[in-house]
Amino acid sequence: MKKYSLVLGALILTVLALIIVRTFIANNVSTSGVVLGNVQNQINAYRLKNSILSQQVYSLSALTNIAAKAEKIGYVDKTQEFVLSNSIPIAVKQ
Repeated sequence: MKKYSLVLGALILTVLALIIVRTFIANNVSTSGVVLGNVQNQINAYRLKNSILSQQVYSLSALTNIAAKAEKIGYVDKTQEFVLSNSIPIAVKQ
């Protein structure tokens, strides 16, 4: 009988220990949900800022914007064209 009571006592202690560990983990997980919500809000805010900044980069790097800034500085568009009148053969016939 002593053997059965020893095994029964060990099982009861194991169950109590597991219940205590489960309660501890559940409490930690429940408070981390609030932290997780705050992190998700920060991630969404950073994604919004990232999209705004990428739109600004695209508008500033547009060719029309660069051409307008270059014109303000003093660069002019070269409109003079040239034409080759006599073409030189690439290979000479022998």
